[in-house]
Amino acid sequence: MEARHLERRLCTQCNKFTYLWTDEEICSYCKEKNTADAIKEEIKNGEEPYIGMDNYIFCPYCGDYMTHSRDYFELEDYYVDGEYEHQCRSCGETYILTTSVSISYETSKKEDDE
Repeated sequence: MEARHLERRLCTQCNKFTYLWTDEEICSYCKEKNTADAIKEEIKNGEEPYIGMDNYIFCPYCGDYMTHSRDYFELEDYYVDGEYEHQCRSCGETYILTTSVSISYETSKKEDDE
């Protein structure tokens, strides 16, 4: 049996070239989006799924979601730990958005200019 490894291939869902594990067919972005779409459907069906995801913010009323990268302009005020009232752009309901912000840093030596 061949060891699992990354290789550059086409994602079968979004048709973009990316690095995929040899035993996978879709990229991590598509996997996350599929999960987000499934959560949205559960909310629309009246269920109350766990909706804490790092990259998506869900309206608990209609299930519409935002990503912090796609909708950054709407979220920049939320980059401080706390609770905020947020109005859904789809259904107009207001809900509480709780943020927990974490920042990490990396350093390296400065290259000498010669």
